[in-house]
Amino acid sequence: MNTARMLGLLAGLLLTTAGAAGAAAKPFRQTYALDAAKIRENARRVAADLKEAPAPWKEAPAVYYTVPPLSDIRRLPDAYPADGVALGTLELLAARGEFEPASFVVYPRARVDRFTLRAGDLRGKGGVIPAAAIDLKLAKLWYQAGSAWCGQFNDPLGRLLVPEALLNDEELIRVDPKTRDNYVRYSNGDGSVDYRWMSAMFSVVNYSRDN
Repeated sequence: MNTARMLGLLAGLLLTTAGAAGAAAKPFRQTYALDAAKIRENARRVAADLKEAPAPWKEAPAVYYTVPPLSDIRRLPDAYPADGVALGTLELLAARGEFEPASFVVYPRARVDRFTLRAGDLRGKGGVIPAAAIDLKLAKLWYQAGSAWCGQFNDPLGRLLVPEALLNDEELIRVDPKTRDNYVRYSNGDGSVDYRWMSAMFSVVNYSRDN
């Protein structure tokens, strides 16, 4: 697989993807709270990882790390992929008709406004897997009950940001990092589109359960 062409998952800075809301007059930009100290340390560690990288990558606005698709690491926007391989190769083993996951994260080295990921055909000695057979998803970070990542019991008093929802369209869900609320996109009967709050706790009263 040629991973040099597979930049896609943007973790940390401004991001928009092609979707219903992306075509609006004022595009939505999903942002998250970042730890400035971690950002500085990440920049130092990424620069060290790229010392032996090919020249084009040293000047690239973003670089990628291959990471295990299944992990107990909570991958937040300002988390360095310590278990990742800078500019690594995605390796998959699957039988015919089987779905097999592979993951990578992207580290932006410049202020990136739009990031588009496209899959091409996978070509090898055994033949070709067409791009149509590749299902590209983004791990959306959203807020869940406080123990969502660390335990199995509900904690209605806290909300924790977790990389949990696998989406083909990142703008299906929007999050507000200030209030730690989630909003889901609805297509209404009249053809209009809006976002509705979906973060009700047990303490909420008179909450509409329509739809």
